[in-house]
Amino acid sequence: MLPVRSQADAAQEIARDCLAARVRRLHRVVSGVYDRAFRPIGVTASQMNILVALAEQGGAKPTAICGLLQMDKSTLCRNVQGMQRRGWVRAAQTADARSHRLELTGKGLGLIEQALPIWREAQMQARALLGSPVADHLLLAEIPPESVPADAPETPPGDTQETATEVSLEVTPRALPDAGQGIFFWE
Repeated sequence: MLPVRSQADAAQEIARDCLAARVRRLHRVVSGVYDRAFRPIGVTASQMNILVALAEQGGAKPTAICGLLQMDKSTLCRNVQGMQRRGWVRAAQTADARSHRLELTGKGLGLIEQALPIWREAQMQARALLGSPVADHLLLAEIPPESVPADAPETPPGDTQETATEVSLEVTPRALPDAGQGIFFWE
């Protein structure tokens, strides 16, 4: 066990330098911008991401959407149940009776169309909040699809299983504007 002073130093270093903590905070701040913007039309940012993924895929099995959005099955299920009740999504049988596909309804497609101008405004707000260089870097990052399996256990290392998945985010080098007074900065 570390001495008390070393424990405080360790906590301070993690609090200052932890990418996971920063990204989670960033996620909450940016998601809040979109959630507040979408509130008048009754959809959340998470639900809109699912609707858009289904529109792009032309419908898909839940496991495919989980992989695409890096979302666990229970979160997808919770969101989809509400979207089905509202008539935005439907479950369609596949040849294999044990599985189904999720498909957008006309109402779901209409919601995406209705959301577009709202999304554009939220996008401008999020870009202003982050600052242009950070927003540009985020948009250039290549996130490998299914880099984290949708059913990956969230077991802390050392508990029962220790699994590691390497994820590489590559940013294509290019000149980015040196502007933007956002709340987050690249150092």
